Parts: sequence; structure tokens; C-alpha cells
Amino acid sequence: MIYIGNDIISRNCPHNRKSFSNPRFLEKAFTANELNRIRSEDISALSYLFWTCKESAYKISMKNGNRKGFSPKNFAVTLTDFFYDKFNNPLSATGNICYENTNFYFHSSLTKNHIHTISSTNAQSISEIRYQVIKSDSPAPEEQVPIIKNNIIKAISESLTICNSDIEIGKNEIGIPFIVFKKNNFKIDISFSHDQNYVAYAFLVLK
Repeated sequence: MIYIGNDIISRNCPHNRKSFSNPRFLEKAFTANELNRIRSEDISALSYLFWTCKESAYKISMKNGNRKGFSPKNFAVTLTDFFYDKFNNPLSATGNICYENTNFYFHSSLTKNHIHTISSTNAQSISEIRYQVIKSDSPAPEEQVPIIKNNIIKAISESLTICNSDIEIGKNEIGIPFIVFKKNNFKIDISFSHDQNYVAYAFLVLK
């Protein structure tokens, strides 16, 4: 079974800026190799990027049965490539995350306002993951939940050429979302994330 995860972080959130500028927080969250790269490279968003990788991989590990609390330092991120625009601003990154001898693979998108990462247990499936980042008018979860549910249902229905009404979203006992098809037997994995006014979804149709 291939599983996916995704995570988003706002680069404009005062709480995030405070946390990620705190040396004690950085020491607790990142490995020695990650800290060396954060400190040696002129990429201010690198700590945010690593964090989204760790969060997205943790979501996958929970689907695989992990019931431990999130310990970000145990998820070691290795960057493979950075891609830049013509002004040398980072646009995207790829690499892998290792947790307890298990590798997860990721692709991250960077903007001036947020960083979004999708990850998978299978490297080849990264290019097949469908995802969307949406800016919400409100940071309140109760207002964001309908937005993300409606948008992913619409995207899945268009991808599979089925009616929206044939798709439902449920949650298991620990809150992991899943898709229920009323009339079909498609296999699909989904992932939700949010931070401040940003919400994101990702899904992969399994073959």
C-alpha cells in the first residue's frame, strides 16, 4: 500500500517566525546535519521547509501504525535538489525523509507566503499526487474544514469522472481522513493540512 502525506506552513505567521528564530526550538526540532545546512546556507525558509517534510512524513507513519507522539528530530531530512527562478529565489525542492529505517520521498513548493510539501512511501508516485493550496478568509478550523472537503471532493470527482455525491469523507479513530465511495471501489489515499489562513489537500489514486 502506498501512503501519502502533506503539510503547509505560513511564512507570515508571527508565531512561526518566533518559534523558528528560537535556538532552543531549533535544537529540539532538527538534526545536527539539518542545523548545519540551515546555518550555512542563505535560504531563510530552510527550517520551514524541513519542518513541513517532517510533518508530512509523520502523517504517513501514523497511517502505517505509528502511535508515538510527533518527535521532529527523529525524522531526518535529506535534500536532493533545489530549483530556482531567474532571480535565484528557491521555487521547489526534492529529497527524502528517514524515520526508523523507513524512507519517505518528498516534493516541496516554496512561495513568499507559504511552503507546501507532499510526501509518499513511493518515490515514483510523487509525480502522480494531485494537490491544491487554498487561502482561506479565516484561520478558524470550523470554517476551513468545509472548504478543504468541498475542494478535494470536486477534484477527485473530476479526476475519476464520477459524481460529487458518490464521494464521502470519513475519519478513523485517531482522526486520519479517508475517502468512501458509495458506488465504486476506487482505492485512493488522501491527506489534509492547514496553517493560519492556508489549507491544502493531496490525494493519490492507487492502481
